[in-house]
Amino acid sequence: MGVRIAHGAQRGDVLWLILRQGLGIGVLGAASGVLLALVLARYLQPLLFQVSARDPWILGSTSLLVVLLAALASWISSRKARHLDPAVVLRAE
Repeated sequence: MGVRIAHGAQRGDVLWLILRQGLGIGVLGAASGVLLALVLARYLQPLLFQVSARDPWILGSTSLLVVLLAALASWISSRKARHLDPAVVLRAE
């Protein structure tokens, strides 16, 4: 990221790059989790009490939680990357 900033990238571009990559991973993880839960629903049902393994509210809320946590983690990382001093990063590399 320091190299990108040193080459003229705006700090907002760096923020958006990190957020986009983190959210992509979060959405991919949420989607694969929902698909895996639907495929394995018949095996998961004995482990669940008073809820269906295919309950759309549960699947939706857990997927939303995963995406929100990925967004939070990406935002924290991007805030750190935005405040990098390009000279310090280039000297360290």
